[in-house]
Amino acid sequence: MISSASRAVCRWAFRAIAYVAGVADVVLEQPWLARKLRRLEELGRLEAGWDGAGSRPPDPPALVAAVALVRLFSAWATLRPVCPPQIVPVAGGGLQLEWHEQGLDLEVVVGLDGGISGSLARAGGGSAEAVW
Repeated sequence: MISSASRAVCRWAFRAIAYVAGVADVVLEQPWLARKLRRLEELGRLEAGWDGAGSRPPDPPALVAAVALVRLFSAWATLRPVCPPQIVPVAGGGLQLEWHEQGLDLEVVVGLDGGISGSLARAGGGSAEAVW
C-alpha cells in the first residue's frame, strides 16, 4: 500500500514535470496531451484493491515514467501523426500504454519501479518484444 507521503511526492512530481516541460508544451503539445495527463493523474489516485483483492495502485515511479513517455510521444507526434495512447493500470502497481493503429499494436508496460518493457505486433503475424 502506498503511503500518503508517497502520493504527495507523486503529486509534486506531476507538477514539477508539468512546470519544466511547460515551455516545450507551447510548441509541441498535441490536442490529446492534456487529456492523457489528466488520465494519469486520475490513475494516481486509485486505491489498493481497485481491481479486486491484491491489486496495487500505480506506484509514483511508474506514474512519473508514464508522464515522461506520454510527453515524448506527444513531441514525436508533431513529426508524424500518431493516435493518442490508451492508458490502463496494471494490477501489480504499473501502467500500460497502448497504441492500436493501421494494423500495428504497440503495448508499453511501465513497471512499479519505472522500468519499461514493450511489445510490437503486426496484424497477420510478426512481433517483437523489448525491455528498456
